[in-house]
Amino acid sequence: MKILISGYGSIGKRHATNLVSLGHEVFIYDSNPLRYAGYPRNQIVESLESMPLNVDAFVVCTPPDSHLRYAILGLSRNAHVFIEKPIAAKLDDLDEFSRLVKQSNKVVMIGYCLRFHPGLQVTKSLISEIGKVLSIRAEFGQYLPNWRPQQDYRESYTSKLGIILDGSHEIDYMRWLAGEVKSVFCVGGKLSSLDVKSEDMVEIVLNFESGAIGNIHLDFVQRIYSRSCKIIGELGTIEWDFKSGVKLNGIPKYCVEKDMYLEEMRHFIDCIGDKESSVEAADTDTGIRVLKIALAAKESMKTGKLVSL
Repeated sequence: MKILISGYGSIGKRHATNLVSLGHEVFIYDSNPLRYAGYPRNQIVESLESMPLNVDAFVVCTPPDSHLRYAILGLSRNAHVFIEKPIAAKLDDLDEFSRLVKQSNKVVMIGYCLRFHPGLQVTKSLISEIGKVLSIRAEFGQYLPNWRPQQDYRESYTSKLGIILDGSHEIDYMRWLAGEVKSVFCVGGKLSSLDVKSEDMVEIVLNFESGAIGNIHLDFVQRIYSRSCKIIGELGTIEWDFKSGVKLNGIPKYCVEKDMYLEEMRHFIDCIGDKESSVEAADTDTGIRVLKIALAAKESMKTGKLVSL
């Protein structure tokens, strides 16, 4: 299969490596020639608009404010499309994009890779054992200058768009585990001395349609990587930690070691080939819903008011 990756930063390089390992022919495009130095010359695309190449799939790894532009280009070339999260940086043109997706009959997948993390997959499988979910809490934190060491953190899209959009993985998997969200409240802002133009620490409260309550802590300030979730049900408690695994009522549960990014790309390829999968990946509608929740959190943070969805 021929696959084009648009955006050859850290995640673009990771996807390229994984797709090549799966046996596919990978072409790349990036507006910065320094990023693809050393890549096979005959697999570098210098202009997408004038691209003569017919590819089977587009993988969009550019900053979020250009995601839709490249995704629409991919659909116009009759290609399947994978879009790194979030689906966009704002709601403009999403209705039109959703219409194009339905007309195209192509696979469109949003890159919420934590759905492919073995620990979260075990967590998902254990939900039925703890009865009605009453509370779900998630945390993600990591020092922004350490995220992409090869890049000045002040130039990253994270510093410009904020931790809520870049931390939308947590919003996605909380919906995946606990169901739909009906309202959002958020406090936070730029609290640290980092030279950024956006919020660097927030607390988000989610009210779920099921009656459960949720809390998400996000920051790009803490120096030690932290990613975890606790789900409290009427019959038990599940605890997941990105590094240490899953516990049900304090008892460790077995997780199969696997690379979530590799599994994510494998799933995308399998979907194109109409193969069945046990994982429910994020589609266009999911990507739009997660973006609406993230933007509602930003609105709540600015206004100090609860935002209904």
